[in-house]
Amino acid sequence: MPTEILAPGLPSPYLLMVSDKGDIAEYSYVERKFNLNGLPNLKTLPHKPYKNIYVLHHQGALYFLSTDEKQNVVKYDIIDKMKSQIPESKFPITGLNGKDHCGIAYGCVRTYGVHIMDHYWIILGEEEYGLTSKTSLWSIKKEQWIEGPNLKESGVTDPFHKTWSYKDDEICLVGVGNAEAYILMDIRLVLGYNLYKNQWKNGILPPSNFGAALKINQNSCVFYQNKNYER
Repeated sequence: MPTEILAPGLPSPYLLMVSDKGDIAEYSYVERKFNLNGLPNLKTLPHKPYKNIYVLHHQGALYFLSTDEKQNVVKYDIIDKMKSQIPESKFPITGLNGKDHCGIAYGCVRTYGVHIMDHYWIILGEEEYGLTSKTSLWSIKKEQWIEGPNLKESGVTDPFHKTWSYKDDEICLVGVGNAEAYILMDIRLVLGYNLYKNQWKNGILPPSNFGAALKINQNSCVFYQNKNYER
């Protein structure tokens, strides 16, 4: 994300990091150091326990999306260094990861988000009776939330069963280009979704050399291609 101009036509790249507690930090690739004091005119973001904050960059603006159903989307203009709240942009899934069913002894499966073309997709999290299958899409062009695909439409319903839903944090969500994203859940399944085709793919993780299915031990993954653009 370019936040400063070193010379005409030469942007200064930064990596922006946002915590669920509303803290904002920048890392400068040029200066090779962190700025922990937030952005000009935006030091911290509103936050609540068990809610998550996501950020995306589009055409000189940053959008901060919170899963708090009482918080509007915060928009930050990188050039003018001004913040604003987009009216009527509160997260549409209510009661997600509420403090009444998420506590110190009993945690909740967090939400996950990924940038897909001109949308940002937020999935998972828990409602009163377990893992939610409802999802939401933030439309960058319209600057509003729209209803996302229901994860049960993939044909996989077991993780969302009300009495024994999935309870773990070994989940990874990654965009792979062509309006597609994939959800990996430990040894259970791989779900793929194409936003523009409204099409699901599902399967299982491949076996290892020892004959057992591979298990995700970190909730981080990345998409890459070789020199022939093969995934």
